[in-house]
Amino acid sequence: MEKELLEFIQFDVIYIRQGVSNNWTRRVERKAAATKEIGVPMVIIHHQDESVKDEKRVICTVNVKCDPLINDPNTFMVPEDLKPYEEEALQLTDKKFKKRHPEAEFTP
Repeated sequence: MEKELLEFIQFDVIYIRQGVSNNWTRRVERKAAATKEIGVPMVIIHHQDESVKDEKRVICTVNVKCDPLINDPNTFMVPEDLKPYEEEALQLTDKKFKKRHPEAEFTP
């Protein structure tokens, strides 16, 4: 029996505030886990008694639909192959992030 290939690739999008400004940097990291489910759960990293306006770091985990062969261990991939999926991960998480931090601006 052939192993079923998973249809989603999972990324963490990490937002880091620059000082006390509304400028944030973003970094996309592929997670090792692949999944069959879609979703954009948000994980908030903050210290006790820290308000939304004081948050320094936010991590969003997102599952992006992909070609199932990407999750096949026998498929050869180069980092450029993941670029379209990383861009989609940013688009999905930016929407959710901006609901929490509407004043945020992203710096390269």
